[in-house]
Order: sequence, then C-alpha cells, then structure tokens
Amino acid sequence: MTSGYNRYRERLERVAERMADALDEGRTPTLEELAGAAALSPFHFHRVYRLMTGESVAHSLQRLKVAHALERVGAGEGVTTAAHAVGYGSSQNLARAVKQRTGGSVTELRASGALPEITAQLKRPEGGEAAMTFELVDHAPIRIACRVAVGPYEQLNVAYRALFEDVCSAVGPEAVTGVYGMPLDDPREVLPADHRFVCALAVKEPVAGLESREIPGGRCAVRRHHGPYSQIPAALDSLYSELIDAGHELADRETFIHYVDQPSGDDGPDAPHISDIYVPLTP
Repeated sequence: MTSGYNRYRERLERVAERMADALDEGRTPTLEELAGAAALSPFHFHRVYRLMTGESVAHSLQRLKVAHALERVGAGEGVTTAAHAVGYGSSQNLARAVKQRTGGSVTELRASGALPEITAQLKRPEGGEAAMTFELVDHAPIRIACRVAVGPYEQLNVAYRALFEDVCSAVGPEAVTGVYGMPLDDPREVLPADHRFVCALAVKEPVAGLESREIPGGRCAVRRHHGPYSQIPAALDSLYSELIDAGHELADRETFIHYVDQPSGDDGPDAPHISDIYVPLTP
C-alpha cells in the first residue's frame, strides 16, 4: 500500500467516525459534512470515497444504518426503539432493510445466533481499489456558456445539441471554440432522471440568455481518453485512483472534460472519441 493511499485512508477513517457519530445521534450526515471530515472538496469527495471503499456514500450510510440498528437490538433494545434511534421511520422500514441486506428477519438472525457476525460484516465496506497515465499541466481560464442538463447520461447529446443551437442563433457558430462538460453526479450512483451534468461551450464573449462563467485556470492532472463517452466515468475513476496513489492533493475546483473531437450524426453509442479529462490539483 502506498503512502498516498494510506494518507487518504486516514481521511476516510475520519469519515467513518463521523458517519457513526451521526447515526448514533439518529440523523443522516450531509455530503458537505462528510467531505469536510475528509478534508476534501465536495467536487471530489464522492468519487474518492467510492474508489477507496468500493461503494457509494449513500450505500455506506444505508449499510451502516442497518448495522447500528442490529447492534442496538443485540444489546437488548426493542426493534422499534432501535429503528427510530438510527433514523428509520418505523420498525417495518428497518425490517425491509434487514431483509434486503441479509435475507432474513431480525428475529431469525437473533434466534440463529448470527446477529453479532452479521452486524460486524455490515460494518465493513465491500472493498475496492482501482490505475494509468496522466500528465500535469497548467491551463488558462476558459470562458463558457453553459446550462445544467438533468436526465440520463446517455441523452446528453440532446442537451448539447440544444445548447449549440442556442449559442449559434445568438452569436453564430464561429464564436464556439470548444466543447466541455462538468459532471455534477456520477451516473452509476443516481437515478437516470436525477443525473446532473453541466453542458458547456467555450465562447469568445458572453452569450445573452445563457449562463456565462469561467472554468478556473490552474494546475491539473489530465488524461486523454480514447473510447466511447460511456466509458468516461470509469476512466475518471482510474485517474482519481492514480492521483491518490501518487499522493496528489485535489483542489477545490470542479473536474471537467474537454471533448476534443465531435460526434457525427451517424455515430452510434459505442463510437470511439477523444476526450481529455481534467482533475484540478493544488499547486
């Protein structure tokens, strides 16, 4: 295990403690609270967490809620009391969660003597670690016209097409100097209808009627990805993994993607493209 991974693991141990404390208080900690415990930006926290633990933050909280409830039952509390203590609205909600996680009921687990073992298993993450080549660059700020698309990751082309049409009708296609994107959610962790992604076009001047902002300049790790857009989330995982392994500090700025070449109307979902993936780092 490298020193980089060890340092990040120490941070995630603090996150685990914060999760446990919050659940003991009968509440669910916020993403910002957990990111703060890890001394990581919310932009990066959920990806680093999943890489280091093998599961999403939401998955961990659901697993730990069940574990804490079963631990209370094992210590002699009633099922209803234990359920309410860790934030379940009813004993029925806890019963469904236990059944889903373990395949049995609280009564069955207690009667079989398996309650302590199951509780210990649920307290452990499912495990996972991911690695590849990146380069360090200093890039200039990029002015963008953008909007947040909400919906399936596979349908981002529709949002980009609409954005391009709006920019072209306002200032003409010659004003567009590049195509960018900023993932706000991981499509593997949210429902398709809830997935958020910033669709962006680099422009020379602000465009009326569209949000205008800058992708901040600064130090970044960049990796060139050759392949379908559907593989970019996994490629981003690999880049994060290598940065963690090397001990780099992630900056409090958004990860972004530069789509180097553009798809044609005949491209299918598995058509390969060139994309540069940027993860901001501290100087």
